[in-house]
Amino acid sequence: MRQHCCFEGCVIYWASMLTTHRSWLATTALLLLPLGWGCGRADRTSSQVCSDGGFCWQRPVPQGNSLHSISGVSSRYIWAVGDRGTILHYDGKSWRSVASGTTHNLHGVYCLGQHDAWAVGDEGTALRYDGGRWNKVDTSTKESLSSTWGSSASDVWMVGRRGTFLHWDGKGIKKGGSQNETATLHSVFGFDSSDVWASGSGGVLRHFDGTEWRVVSNSAYTDIRAVWGHRPREVWLGSGSTYGGRMLRSQNGGPGETVGSYLRSGVVAFWGGSSKDIFAGSSSGGLYRYDGTEWKLQKDSLSVSALWGSGPGDVWAAGPGGLLAHFDGKTWKPEGEASPYPIQAMWAKSPSELWAVQGSELLRFADGKWQASKVVGASLQSVRALVGFSGSDVWAFGRPYYVSHYDGKKWRETNLSGRGISTLSAAWGSSGRDIWAVGSAGTVAHFTGQEWALLSKPTTETLLAIDGSSARDIWAVGEHGESLHYNGEQWGSITTGETERLSGVSSCGPRNTWAVGAKGIILHWDGARWSKSKNPSDKNLSKVLCRSDKEVWAIGDSGTVLRFDGTAWSLVESGTGAQLFSLVYDGRKLWIGGDRGAVLVRK
Repeated sequence: MRQHCCFEGCVIYWASMLTTHRSWLATTALLLLPLGWGCGRADRTSSQVCSDGGFCWQRPVPQGNSLHSISGVSSRYIWAVGDRGTILHYDGKSWRSVASGTTHNLHGVYCLGQHDAWAVGDEGTALRYDGGRWNKVDTSTKESLSSTWGSSASDVWMVGRRGTFLHWDGKGIKKGGSQNETATLHSVFGFDSSDVWASGSGGVLRHFDGTEWRVVSNSAYTDIRAVWGHRPREVWLGSGSTYGGRMLRSQNGGPGETVGSYLRSGVVAFWGGSSKDIFAGSSSGGLYRYDGTEWKLQKDSLSVSALWGSGPGDVWAAGPGGLLAHFDGKTWKPEGEASPYPIQAMWAKSPSELWAVQGSELLRFADGKWQASKVVGASLQSVRALVGFSGSDVWAFGRPYYVSHYDGKKWRETNLSGRGISTLSAAWGSSGRDIWAVGSAGTVAHFTGQEWALLSKPTTETLLAIDGSSARDIWAVGEHGESLHYNGEQWGSITTGETERLSGVSSCGPRNTWAVGAKGIILHWDGARWSKSKNPSDKNLSKVLCRSDKEVWAIGDSGTVLRFDGTAWSLVESGTGAQLFSLVYDGRKLWIGGDRGAVLVRK
């Protein structure tokens, strides 16, 4: 993601640096951190982060791309990197986006000083920071790189897939390590140029003595995703998988010995302020802390990917969905609203107010702020569509057998199971007294202001989307290329000539309707027939929105955003790799909702 700051006076203050102990290393992997974070949100995040395509993050802030690694040299100088080329910098006050010049996912970062830092990622990507900007460095490989570490400006190691060892000597990057190495390497860490460690899949552990890499035998038989140490001749290894794991300690170059009991899942990250105060995380079980004698399980946990600290009272965690959390020596506090739940449904009440459903929570964006609204009398769990006509007439669809209505004061549920209606997954209405909803096994239901009625099923295919340009021009699409049209009197099936799933439909008029679906399929209705439109992407598409003959938008998997300009479809950089599920226009701005609570806006 080629990020830039969408706020006036975007100036990053480069704080003065302090020399740091080399053990303050960010370990990239998956870790779980405690939930006891207290109330309120620290004001240490920047304004919006925007993509080259003009989409800016509204939730979470500063952005929602997953972060994989974090490294710094003081409490006022820290880097974090992640998906879509995301690079964030912390200056002691706030996290802000810095342009990376790439959209490749970044998996590792290591900071040598305020004028020298390295980041690595997919497709052999290597970036170097020179004090002013991040610059690409040729690695002569397309293998994904997972971790980097360096002892000086002329001694930097990078490791990755298929046994990739790369070394920067101050002039260029050359291959290092054994030519016979084939294991994926997950982590690299060192104490100095003659004491470097690398770990990888299948229990692989290697040590570099300044001359050559040698095999270090150990008792781990599963992946070693983290290697870290506070003092020379003692390194900690995080071993295991999602089914179990353990922590090992290698002393004086010997085989690792298990310390503590077996865990429910593999250890994936370490960081410590001393040899008697170390954090370790498992991928799905908790955060552990070592006191020099034993490991103790900490509080309930939340998933993160990396740790770094300048001291025991200043530890940072980064993780999925843009998570950033800070430990002050007593409690962990989040820096944003990262959430595991997607934004599946949105409704624009006006240009100044947006409603969204995340998990079972109703969120409202008004006056520039997000607020969670209390829902009483209904459950919004599994809701996939919001349809509203005013703040006192809003409908929610998606929960099996139920529809929910908000009258401006409270929510009320209606059980439709007795009327032969199961799950309604999409809805559209020309007014509050003319609402259509579609769902499983060809279900079509109609609300005329009093009751919901089930119509004779015009198809047995599950219907996934519905939209209309008027009460006499409504389309519904679904599985196996099914399309239905309502002319004001009856529903009829109209062949599309396709068999792929159609998950989105939008109509600008009787002669201009669009449908999208699996494998990037895009169809256009010209008033007489459906025809296939050329698409530059083969990603699954979930939603389409027609605004005019010359402006149509579509969204889908892997952060895919497409725009039709009246002539052809083209890709637009969204700035995220998240799955995108919802798409609305509020009269001024385009809103997109996606995985892990992602909300993007384009003015």
